[in-house]
Amino acid sequence: MNKRKYLEQEWIDLMMTAKALGLSVEEVQNFIRKKKVRSIPTIHRRTRTGQGRLTLK
Repeated sequence: MNKRKYLEQEWIDLMMTAKALGLSVEEVQNFIRKKKVRSIPTIHRRTRTGQGRLTLK
């Protein structure tokens, strides 16, 4: 099975499971987007005024 077909099957399996649990496609997509945003690394550095925070995108 090539990578694309594998990923398509994974998505289908995920959607079928979500549907069985009563979730919509939008709810699953929003959950995945939130997880991606949380996984963006944050670099902590000091600024002239004290502690600072820089988030990479």
